[in-house]
Amino acid sequence: MTRLITTLITLILIMPNVLASTIETRSLDELYAEAVKEGGQLILRAGGDKDDQADYYLDMFKKRFPKMKLTHSVDLSFYHASRYDNALESSADINIPDVIQLQTLHDFDYYSERGLLESYKPKNWEKIYPDYKDPHGHWVGLFGVAFTNVFNNKVIAEDKAPRDALDYLNPALKGFSAQPPPQINLRVYKC
Repeated sequence: MTRLITTLITLILIMPNVLASTIETRSLDELYAEAVKEGGQLILRAGGDKDDQADYYLDMFKKRFPKMKLTHSVDLSFYHASRYDNALESSADINIPDVIQLQTLHDFDYYSERGLLESYKPKNWEKIYPDYKDPHGHWVGLFGVAFTNVFNNKVIAEDKAPRDALDYLNPALKGFSAQPPPQINLRVYKC
């Protein structure tokens, strides 16, 4: 699985300028050589809430592609999206990333509708599950995170704890959980 994720990330990072109708056929070594020939610069904005959150795959990337100069930052998708919008408005190319990893899916629709996402379909495109990619090649899922019901048994008795989505509509839970709007990355918390 790590190899698949690394391959997908690499393909997405190195060569985003291929037409959406074309599936990549070049090897990673060929893509790497071309990227180095083009200057070997890569700006990545990774979604997350810890500075070192992306280190595990960035370290693999740097080891595999040592001639690439990787500039990256990790922050919440809300902030990356705002900075991207501001950079586009000011035409400050230096702040426009080659790759943005957003955790907020609606941002992809927003940028796609405005024609701001380049298309790229990596090698083995057909092996990626349809729900994990845009059919036009504007985005590919990096990894999935399962969300589950968690409750504090000191606050809510186990037999009263929510088990599925509809359980959260129980009026007895009013004031105990909050669901933020999708453009804000927050955790569920006690109000």
